[in-house]
Amino acid sequence: MSGIFLLAAAPTFENPVIRTNWPDPTFWQDGSGNYYGVASGLAEIRMSRDWLRWEPIGPVESASCRSNLNAFATTRWAPDFVKIGDEYRIYVTQFVTSDTNRLVCLSSKVPTGPFEFRSVVLDNRDFGIRDLAIDSEVVVDGGRVWLFTGSVAGGVHRFELTADGLALKTRTPVHVAGLLPGDHDRKWIYSHPCYEGAYLYRRDGWWYLFVSAGSIAWDGYHLCCGRSRTLDGDFVDSKGVSLAKGGGDTLLVSNETFPGPGHNGEIFTDREGRDYMFFHSHWSAFPQDFI
Repeated sequence: MSGIFLLAAAPTFENPVIRTNWPDPTFWQDGSGNYYGVASGLAEIRMSRDWLRWEPIGPVESASCRSNLNAFATTRWAPDFVKIGDEYRIYVTQFVTSDTNRLVCLSSKVPTGPFEFRSVVLDNRDFGIRDLAIDSEVVVDGGRVWLFTGSVAGGVHRFELTADGLALKTRTPVHVAGLLPGDHDRKWIYSHPCYEGAYLYRRDGWWYLFVSAGSIAWDGYHLCCGRSRTLDGDFVDSKGVSLAKGGGDTLLVSNETFPGPGHNGEIFTDREGRDYMFFHSHWSAFPQDFI
C-alpha cells in the first residue's frame, strides 16, 4: 500500500490524503483553484480544491495514446508534470528491464486531459546506462528546458532538452546524484546512497534537488536533499558534499505508521505562506507489499 501524504509545517490534517496504491505522484494546478494529480500506472487523473480530498475525474491517456504506448510496454512509471508554452505535459517512464526503458512525453491543451502521445524523449539503450530513463523531472528556467533523470542502478543524470521539451538538445549525460554501483548488486544499491526520484524546487535563489534512496520494499526508503545556485551546477548538502558523491541531507525517514516515505511530488505554498509537499509511503494499516 503506497498512499499519498502531505508534509507541512503548520495546520493539522489526517494522512494519508490519498488512501490507495498511488506511488510516484505528480501534481499541477490550473490557476482557478483546482489541483490535479496522477501517479504510476496513469490509471486516472484526480482533482482537488483543498489538497486533502481527491476525486477521480477521468482517464489520463486518450485511446490512441494508450495504443501507441502499449506497443512498447504496458508499464507507466513515475509521471512528471510540467507546463511548456500552452501545453500541459506529462513525462512518464516505460520500463521493460533496467537495460530497456524509455521516457515519453504526453500532452494536452487542457489540464484535465486526456493526454496525447507526443514523442520519445530518451531511450536508455542509446546510452548504455542502466535505469537512465526512469523517474524524470523536467524543469523550465529562463527559456531553457532541463531533464533530470535516472534511478538507483545508474544514478541521476542531467540533460538539456530542446526549447519545445520534445527531444534532447545535449546528448552527453551529466551525473548529478547517487553513487554509481558499477554492477548489478541490488543489495549494495539499496544499502548505499544510490538515488532516484529527482524533484527540483527553487527558493531564495537556490535550486533544491530532492532524491530518494533505499529499498522501496518497506521501511528502508527515505528522502534526501542538496542544493545548487544553478540547474547546471553541483548540488551539495549542508556539509558541502556533492550528491554525485553520495552526499545528501536526510529529510524524511520511516516511523511505525508510515514506513518508507519518499519520491516526493510537487511543493505548493498556501495563502499564509506555508509550504506543503506531497510524497508517497507505505501505510502500516495495510499489509506489507511491494510498490
